[in-house]
Amino acid sequence: ETAMLSTIDGWTGEILTKRRLRSASSSVVKLQPAGSSSLQAALLVDYQAGKADVLAEEEAVAEILQGLQSTYVFNVDEDAASGYMLASSKDQAEALTLTNLWRFKVPSGDKIVGF
Repeated sequence: ETAMLSTIDGWTGEILTKRRLRSASSSVVKLQPAGSSSLQAALLVDYQAGKADVLAEEEAVAEILQGLQSTYVFNVDEDAASGYMLASSKDQAEALTLTNLWRFKVPSGDKIVGF
């Protein structure tokens, strides 16, 4: 399943850009501002599909991908926590892949209430 990202002018409501994302999202990670306008960048993470997608100005994507080479993310549910490593492709047109490094499942009847 994929999603569409639209950039909208907050004052006029005009759609400035539209692009199809390479993966759906189950989590959003805030990244450092990047590009000539220093707009806020984000990482959309789809844990089920094992993919992630960088949301940033087109000119800033290569710089951001280089900075994500040693990045780890984690996902916490009520009964388990998992850690992942991001692996980028040399081709910017491809989504980043997630490699599951560890998983901790709580005993039956227990649940994670904070992390």
